[in-house]
Amino acid sequence: MSDIETFEIKHSRSDRTIAIGWYMKSEFLGTIIDENQGLRFRKFNLQVGDRFLLNAFSKEERFNGWVQGEIYVFDDNLIPNARRDDFEKK
Repeated sequence: MSDIETFEIKHSRSDRTIAIGWYMKSEFLGTIIDENQGLRFRKFNLQVGDRFLLNAFSKEERFNGWVQGEIYVFDDNLIPNARRDDFEKK
């Protein structure tokens, strides 16, 4: 059985929403064997990075392969770089 869980990411100081997202909840314990595995960023409906972009934020990189989902970024301060493989560094 699978469900979809949604969430908001708010700015820590202003409490405004900077992104919303969804991920699939599943009872499967392990890496999802599918090209759509992992969390992915989108801005203006363009994908930023790939399924590996958020690996560094997991306790272990392999855990990002245990989910499927997307994070839609609205904040004007988060700007995709020219290659759209990450966001601009400030």
